[in-house]
Amino acid sequence: MGGARRTRTMWFGTSLFVLILLLSGRLTGLEPAFQSLLFELQVGHGPESRIVIVTIDEQSLAEIGPWPWSYEQMAQLVERLDKGGARVIGFDTASLATHWRSSATEQGIAALARAMDKHDAVVLPAVILPTRADQTPPVLNLAPAMRFSLGQGDVPRPIGLEEGQLHIPEPELIEAAAGLGTINVTPESDGALRRMPLVTSDKGTMYPSFATEVARLFLNVPAGAPNVDVALEAGRLRLSDRTVVMDNSGEIVLNYPRAYPSYTMISAASVMERPADEVRSQLDRNIVLIGPTAVELAQMYRTPLSPLVPGVEITAVAVDNIINNRMLRPLPWWLGLVLTALACLGLAWGLAELNGWSSLLTGITAFVTYFALGWVLFTNNILLPMALPLLGIVGVTMILVVRATALAEHEKARAEAEVGTRIRGIVSVGQLISSSRDPSQLLNQILEWIETELEAEAASLMVLDERQGHLRFLAATGEKGDEVKDFTVQLGQGIAGQVAQTGEAMVVNDAATDVRQARDIAQALDFPVVSVLAVPMQLHGEVVGVVEALNKRGGALFTDDDADLLAVIAQQAALLLDSARLYTELEQRVDFANAELREANTRLNDEKARIETMVEQMASGVLATEAHDRIVLINRSAEQMLGLRGPAVMGEPILAVLEDERVAEAFARPLSIESGVHIEQMELPAGSGNIVRLHLALVEDQKQQLGKCLVLTDVTHFVELNRMRTDLISFVAHELTNPLCALEGFVALLAQQTEQLSEQSRSHVRYAERLTKRMQYLVADFLNISQIEGGQPLAVEWGTIDRGRLRNMAASIFDLEEHEIHVHELTMDIPDDLPPIRADWRKLEEILTNLVNNAIKFSPDGGLVEVTARPAGDFVRLSVRDEGIGISPEQQGQLFQRFRRVHEPGEEPAPGTGLGLFLCKHLVEAHGGTIEVDSEPGRGSTFSFTLPIAPDDSAY
Repeated sequence: MGGARRTRTMWFGTSLFVLILLLSGRLTGLEPAFQSLLFELQVGHGPESRIVIVTIDEQSLAEIGPWPWSYEQMAQLVERLDKGGARVIGFDTASLATHWRSSATEQGIAALARAMDKHDAVVLPAVILPTRADQTPPVLNLAPAMRFSLGQGDVPRPIGLEEGQLHIPEPELIEAAAGLGTINVTPESDGALRRMPLVTSDKGTMYPSFATEVARLFLNVPAGAPNVDVALEAGRLRLSDRTVVMDNSGEIVLNYPRAYPSYTMISAASVMERPADEVRSQLDRNIVLIGPTAVELAQMYRTPLSPLVPGVEITAVAVDNIINNRMLRPLPWWLGLVLTALACLGLAWGLAELNGWSSLLTGITAFVTYFALGWVLFTNNILLPMALPLLGIVGVTMILVVRATALAEHEKARAEAEVGTRIRGIVSVGQLISSSRDPSQLLNQILEWIETELEAEAASLMVLDERQGHLRFLAATGEKGDEVKDFTVQLGQGIAGQVAQTGEAMVVNDAATDVRQARDIAQALDFPVVSVLAVPMQLHGEVVGVVEALNKRGGALFTDDDADLLAVIAQQAALLLDSARLYTELEQRVDFANAELREANTRLNDEKARIETMVEQMASGVLATEAHDRIVLINRSAEQMLGLRGPAVMGEPILAVLEDERVAEAFARPLSIESGVHIEQMELPAGSGNIVRLHLALVEDQKQQLGKCLVLTDVTHFVELNRMRTDLISFVAHELTNPLCALEGFVALLAQQTEQLSEQSRSHVRYAERLTKRMQYLVADFLNISQIEGGQPLAVEWGTIDRGRLRNMAASIFDLEEHEIHVHELTMDIPDDLPPIRADWRKLEEILTNLVNNAIKFSPDGGLVEVTARPAGDFVRLSVRDEGIGISPEQQGQLFQRFRRVHEPGEEPAPGTGLGLFLCKHLVEAHGGTIEVDSEPGRGSTFSFTLPIAPDDSAY
């Protein structure tokens, strides 16, 4: 099938090649287009710096005079160029051979001839112009020009070049010139100029082109040398040590530089006006081409790289190509035909078996590859035929893509028909399965359907018994269907046994002679088996049974399509058997689950009854709502506290039945899942004297709110005990004040008598003085705490404390801690320019005493304890820094709570009441300041607080 397809496709390729050949004459415009594209893509070479163009431009016409100039003026121009050191001078203007003849004078011709004789390397132009029928050709003396000819022979005239009479300059000028070259160029069909003739023919005599003569003189080739080999179909122009290959019409393909203009240009007026020394650097030993560039004089041409270029610049390109051997070398014309044939036939052969997308991708790859090859050769000055081969590639690719698409549509239609048949089979089986839930009945119906669809005499379904290692018949149809169920087939024996063992379907259309067929069952049942189609039943990648169809009616053969259809049905049968097994297991599990559910419901009801009894008997009130704030639970205590009746409010919105606005407001407070707790104390009912602690929390499950739970606890007794404790603390503190004041007086009196006491007694007095001071601070702490817990604001006796007073306070506190000086270094850093502080002297002393005492207490290994003060805006920041054990970030949040003493897990807390920092926080806030801590475990701590700056500098 593949060979036939390839053969037909080769005929496509051959036909397309012939068609391209027939159309090749009409496709000549494509080759120049590809060449133009290659010119655009090439990196390009730079122009030859040995060429200079002297332009007859607008400036020259304005300063020297209108064109044509006189021979005297042209003689002056040649003399100036000769003095400037020009090596070769070429007049690239047709006017010298045509328009000046009528205005020439003997003196002017003689002057120009003398100037040309003096230079000895001047090239003059010759022009071939058409002659009208009513025009008499000029009588030309060609004898002097013969020495510049290339020899006898004729060159075919290129298509588009002028045909007519040869016009040459005056004989005196030709005699004085060193070369005579023809000017005759014509653009190609697309209007661009790519080719230039190197030789032309007139009346059997070949003449060099103007560019050839300029190159000959520059390369020092003798005049009149036989340097054209006309014996070859494509001539070769030999100049010095190089050979220029031309086509059969004597033309070359120009290799243009990448950018235009690309040659040095000097206005003729500038050459005439400037001293020779100034232009020598540009003209010395270079080729000088004289030509018009003014719009009204110059013949303008389009090139592959520029829209309009004067003819003198194109001549410069031709000279540059010849002297540097850089022209483009076209490959033979027949190579394009060969490459086109190879492209058409090769692609037709290679793409014959591919689909549409693959053919298109391969064709694009071939197109790009060939174009890249052409571009690489082009950059090496070789011109590969492009249009015909690329057109062949495109044509073959398009034809084969269309053909492959048509074949794909045909294959798709055939496949859809097969799929439709299979789908109808599957739907039929599905309808059978959905019609009954009895597995044995379903299997028999499926086998009967197989008999009908596959036109078989009998069908059977066998399941695999892995423990016994054999297949047993679960269902069978046909005249021996009931009897065959008594047999088993060993795994690996017979066709069915091998299918079960290998898991691969088998089609046997000659079972009578097939060695794999087990004949004992057929002989025992007297049922001849002619053809067998057996497919495995697979479930989760494992073979679980085999489905067989026997003896296709009418002597027909089972096909691969029959095997595919039976495989789908076998899969359905396997799923049916597995579903039946799962359904049986599910029924058993449902019965077991129902029993467990009934037992769980019984346990749940018992547990619910116990919980309801416990909640109902609780002294605290309990009220619960669901997600929409409807009451689902309320006990007797909550009914009494809130004044509600349980049965009447069940299922009602909580905010609609609450009479106390404070409870309703607390319940309506929004709670987040992250912090879903609200605690509050209130007198409930109002005016009753009973204090109730309200605890409201969210009820959630896996971050989803299920409702709220309100617990009301009567804390009247605890509030009273707390009040009594506060009163007791205040009473004891007040009662201790007077004895301590008297004790302080006695100690002060003893301190004044220290000169009369022994050193040991003086030490005891100082120690008693420190203890008295510490007890006074402790009593002050208790008094302040009693005010804070009683909800009373701390009284602040405002005063102004200057830096001296502050230093004395710190020194007094250090003196109080004198017994710790032997292991600690107590220092202060209070600058002289510190502004005065507005604060309560005694309360500031309490703050600093607590902080310094803590710094010493939590620095068991000693170290520096420093008190500093610095301005901070409208406040003064005071800090106490130590080098002690430090505080972890987790514990820092609990520092300023009462009765909190910082310690690591598993360690004993430091001695103290845990009230110092709690009191410091309230004392600082009473002054309108803030307190904070900066600490790191093992590196010490710094406690800082702010106090306002005094409005004036007075101190008390």
